[in-house]
Amino acid sequence: MSRLSERCHEFLVESGSSVYQLSKISGLDRTSLHRLVTGQRIPTLDFLMRFCSVLSLNAADIQELMELFEEARSGPTAFRNRQRIFQILENVADFAETPFPFSESAVSASPYALPASTQTMIQTKMLIFQALENAFSSQGASEEILTNLPLGRMEFLPVIYQFHKKYGKKVRLCHLFYFTANPSLSDSSNPNLEIIRWILPMALADFDSYEPYYIYTKSSSNDMKMLLWPYYLITSRIVIVISAHLDCAVVHLDADTNRIYRQEMLDLLAQSRPLRIHTRSFESSLDFYLQVTQGNGPLLSTLEYQPCVSPLISKELYISQLQKENLSQTDLPLFGKLMNLNPFIHGESSHYFTMQGLRSFCETGRILGQFGTYLDPLSAETRRQVLSRYINDLRRHSHSRIIRSSIRLPATLNIELYRNNFILFILFEKHQRIRFVSISEASLYEVFLDFFQALDGPAYSYSAEETLAALKSTLQSL
Repeated sequence: MSRLSERCHEFLVESGSSVYQLSKISGLDRTSLHRLVTGQRIPTLDFLMRFCSVLSLNAADIQELMELFEEARSGPTAFRNRQRIFQILENVADFAETPFPFSESAVSASPYALPASTQTMIQTKMLIFQALENAFSSQGASEEILTNLPLGRMEFLPVIYQFHKKYGKKVRLCHLFYFTANPSLSDSSNPNLEIIRWILPMALADFDSYEPYYIYTKSSSNDMKMLLWPYYLITSRIVIVISAHLDCAVVHLDADTNRIYRQEMLDLLAQSRPLRIHTRSFESSLDFYLQVTQGNGPLLSTLEYQPCVSPLISKELYISQLQKENLSQTDLPLFGKLMNLNPFIHGESSHYFTMQGLRSFCETGRILGQFGTYLDPLSAETRRQVLSRYINDLRRHSHSRIIRSSIRLPATLNIELYRNNFILFILFEKHQRIRFVSISEASLYEVFLDFFQALDGPAYSYSAEETLAALKSTLQSL
């Protein structure tokens, strides 16, 4: 039996009825009902909704069955991949609200002599933390850290971020990690998603010196445990090589040894691909985004906190506002081109947004997670005009859906999926600051493509008719 049929059987038992009795009083086909609760066949969505109605299930129970229906229809692996993406979005949202917590007890309060080796995981973690703090607290020239430490187990990303906030020193961190070349061989979700789950919050954080890179490997996590000293951390002063089980480490302080390790690591990075795109100015951000939209094929789907109303705001309003913020004259032509990239006109892209975001826009007039982030709050009249245009576009194209409240999304994050195997994460911040993380990795693209296609289903979003009704009701309340 599938999890869907098991849960349907439980609801039937809880109702005090049987297949025969329920069929008799409801008119549901008895054979189809029997196949549903015994797992012999996946029901149609219409039949499942009628089943929910007959048993008078509440909204939470219906939502649970809708998700189990998606799992049964798409298969457990695809379903787990989608759930992992939801976890990724929640991780980014959590980090935006409460960045990595810092514990002074996690590291020594004052520098101490680094041991030549360690014999336990706790000692190894303390050694790594101390080496990191030494790098951030040292005086003089800017520091550079090179590492391939695995994500999660050593918890070094939270410590890195907090040292950055504590000391305010610019320390370049080049982090090499390994994508699985054949993730389809995994009996669970795509293992590369687990890497993204840890990397993305840090890559979108206000730590511009964090530079993640990736290469492919055919080795599994178990294969890595068969290697001798596979992990390392290199600063300007020391090299730490770490065992596969992370339970022991060896320290090298010799300058010549450091130089050899550093050069080997730099050679590896030269063969790797960057994950995070650094743009140093608003102009370079606009230029990069224009290159993306023109070079990666049509925009297929967008997921964001608020409905995509930025293209419906007049170019003149944007320019006048940005001029007040001292936007350079060289930026203005770029921004003019950007405003011509109206997703409602160019292509048949689908857009998903949250009910909370819609309410936030209507109540405050503030635009979040779009280029409209850099505008002052819109007046009530402008909000009505923009929302009215959005509704008219929706009537013609049916391109937008409101996602269900069970999906948590950061307010300033925008996720865009392009046809040419390209995923772009965009974080819009105050003062014309934009952060980009781009992924053009085939297996992850397939997972996100499936995720966006699944968003059209009733488990994750409201229908076009329900979305239109919600927008009209919101407009009337303005």
